[in-house]
Amino acid sequence: MGAIGSGRKKTHLSTSDCITIDIKDLRGYLTGGTCYLIDDKVKCTVEGKQLEIAYAFVEKQIRESVQLVTTILPNIGGKRYWMLCPCCQRRVRILYISMVGYPTCRTCLELNYPSQRSSAIERHITYEKYLLSNYGYSWAFHKYHSYHFRKGG
Repeated sequence: MGAIGSGRKKTHLSTSDCITIDIKDLRGYLTGGTCYLIDDKVKCTVEGKQLEIAYAFVEKQIRESVQLVTTILPNIGGKRYWMLCPCCQRRVRILYISMVGYPTCRTCLELNYPSQRSSAIERHITYEKYLLSNYGYSWAFHKYHSYHFRKGG
């Protein structure tokens, strides 16, 4: 069922390979102010409905302006903030800065999540780690499993 090197090819970048600008990290600054992200490498300034992003990329300073929009939360009340992708004008929560150098959304950069690249064995190991961290070893001794093993199959 597949030899070494078979499987999905890594033709696209992963979201973990890029710098992320998340609206959640800017929560306290959305009414106005300046925020520094990623060890003071990215400076985000909110002025009205505009988000100014300043950062250094390959020995040059880049300053990009991104529009902020809000949606009303009808059942909860309040607002949810979004950024508009400069490339496709979609509402997004996270913008990514890749080797291209400009902030765009995951769709425009054709990025994959790291979990989309994992094999079936890696997914199973991740699930087992999840079970162990949340339930300890008790999930392995569940009533169904002990019955299943006593019957011999």
